Amino acid sequence: MVIVKDDGSKSTITYARYLMLSKVKSHEVVDHKDEDKTNDKMSNLQVLTRAENTAKTTKHLAKGRRTETRYCGYCGKEIQREIRTRKTGLVFCSKQCNGKVNH
Repeated sequence: MVIVKDDGSKSTITYARYLMLSKVKSHEVVDHKDEDKTNDKMSNLQVLTRAENTAKTTKHLAKGRRTETRYCGYCGKEIQREIRTRKTGLVFCSKQCNGKVNH
């Protein structure tokens, strides 16, 4: 959906976000409870923070996928990672740990 602002500029938003404009803040996202992006019924839409949406999406995607346990190459923290392709070498739990090893 294209929104024309007062200054004449245009912005594109999803139909779900358009429906929830009065409820959602700029730092929040509109989520489909049933994961069906075509189901824009108000009862299926909810407002989440970006962190909540990421956690929900990660949990949803992880169902049925194989994971492996690895350990951070800097601090040793246990990390659960999806097995996509076998990568060798160090993995890190955060950008901070990665940066400490590489500098």
